[in-house]
Amino acid sequence: MFAKGKDPATVLAIMDKLPAELILNITSYLAPEDLLNLQLVSKAFLTFGRDDLLWRSLLYESAWRDANPSMYNAHRAQVNGLDHHATRAAPSTHSHDPIYGKEGIDWYSEYMTRNAPISIRWLQQPKSKALHGVCNREIKGMGLLKRSAYAESRRVVAPLDNGSVCVWDISQQKPGEPTASWGQVVNTSKRGILFHDHSGRTGTSARKHVNESLVGGNCVNVDSPRSRVYIAVGNCVSEVDLAALQVVSQHNYPQCVSSLSQRQVDYDAPITVATTKDLYIYDPRCPAKPGALDHTTTVQCLTAELAALDVKLLCPLPPRNSGSASLPKPMALSVLHPPLPDINTIFVAGRFPSILQYDRRFFSTLQDTIYSGARLSALTTVPEVFHLGLGRAWQNHRGLVACGEYNGKGSLEMYGFSNESSASSFWDAEPTTIDKSTVYQNRQSTSASKVLSVATHGAKLVYSDANGNVRWVERDGKTPIRVWNINHDPQSRGGREGVGRRDLDDSGDIIPETIPPVLRVLIGERGRSDFIRQLLSTGGDLTEDEILVWTGSRVASLGFYPHPTSCPKEDNDRRGPENLDTERMEREYMETLERSMRSQAHDLNRLLAEMPSTIR
Repeated sequence: MFAKGKDPATVLAIMDKLPAELILNITSYLAPEDLLNLQLVSKAFLTFGRDDLLWRSLLYESAWRDANPSMYNAHRAQVNGLDHHATRAAPSTHSHDPIYGKEGIDWYSEYMTRNAPISIRWLQQPKSKALHGVCNREIKGMGLLKRSAYAESRRVVAPLDNGSVCVWDISQQKPGEPTASWGQVVNTSKRGILFHDHSGRTGTSARKHVNESLVGGNCVNVDSPRSRVYIAVGNCVSEVDLAALQVVSQHNYPQCVSSLSQRQVDYDAPITVATTKDLYIYDPRCPAKPGALDHTTTVQCLTAELAALDVKLLCPLPPRNSGSASLPKPMALSVLHPPLPDINTIFVAGRFPSILQYDRRFFSTLQDTIYSGARLSALTTVPEVFHLGLGRAWQNHRGLVACGEYNGKGSLEMYGFSNESSASSFWDAEPTTIDKSTVYQNRQSTSASKVLSVATHGAKLVYSDANGNVRWVERDGKTPIRVWNINHDPQSRGGREGVGRRDLDDSGDIIPETIPPVLRVLIGERGRSDFIRQLLSTGGDLTEDEILVWTGSRVASLGFYPHPTSCPKEDNDRRGPENLDTERMEREYMETLERSMRSQAHDLNRLLAEMPSTIR
């Protein structure tokens, strides 16, 4: 309205004199696309264009429109010609708001992660010399390194299949820096450093454990304040100094390690190690020789050290004779340390039907068991959750989320914590308990296949399944937000364009659902290229609120941008014509193999349909 007969500079000068409340009222009439353009005008309009209340109302409106399109259109027709704010205020904020209490959420980032296009960027594939040239190395896990002193420094740390440790830089690019530097390998250790243990065993005898250890559970623990990473290979946990990329200590266990707990940013606690048979507490803060220092001196030294590292809270050391706790068979796949205030609690889940709960102060006594009935793959926590019956949050605002497989289909489960203890300190708090009346298990609409990983992403949950899907849902565990498939994206190097698409339906399935789970494994559970084994939310603002994904051999980042971003380019100039021809032949062979597997799957499905039910 100011633009008629006036140049842009004059319009900006007039707008700068307006009160902030009036400018916010004007911007509330703009569509999301116009708000994005408004942010490019000036620094002041960038602030107005990212107002939390404005984007929060836009999020409510989009959520209500997607959930009830007919009611939304009828309501718009009813309020047509009236104040447009009535349209955005119509949906109940209490029924759509996933946030309760004082949890800080950037609503602009939240809106973009729900509505902006998803862009995948693959980290550079590590390479090593081979007899016939250069070969790609497989990535066998991942962890995120965040330097507290330098907020912009973020790096991915991962072990490789040749026993080395690799580091990638995924920091936000500064103005003027080339974007091609994102996702590049910045350092790699010597090969085989993870294959050595105290017995001096090296080579093939130790190499055979790398796949057993790093495929099943989460076996990478990153300690950002100390710049250390703990990696489990076989029955050995190695402590690697990320500054020198050398192993500084190792700890052996009687059985193969299946999972390591992840470090919490709120407090510093010992690592919980799950093997195929037992559960252990491994504290790298203790001296190598238990008798070198007494317990009091160790605590005093550690308190001074962690204070210098800006760690908020020091968790007490485990008992001297804590020993180990026996685990059900076959194995544990996830060990979880909840955030504050549950600093003493340990949750363990895996291919057994219950979630096990321990208290570090009374280890190795089992505190509680939560029966699930599913074969669980991963655990995480949510700071705020929906109340399942009354449409409001639980009084204590904390919950446990588990994912896995139940009768061949995906399962997403939520468990609310009991009311908070009245103790004056964390040390004196009562053990955390699960309120059995708040248990919710979604085994109908979660996924047609096993759920492999789950994480908290802003004010929502994100999980991946064995069909290559990544799904976002509200914290109630059932309200869908969006779905993305790694094999449908042309940017995905894990999937080959033109392969495995003609037979894909909306759910991402290729092999018909009528095939029993056992036969799915025998014929190759999937007829597609990739699925995501692990999700890792990076947190931060929009430019850093990405999700790291691990496919079993590669690592990528899922971002939310209006325009697709470029991926790090492979160095094709160093590969000769022979290597390019070899890669082309390998792709053609894999395409032929996948077509054959799909054909066999459909033939087997027809045979099963013709069989009598008594035989099946």
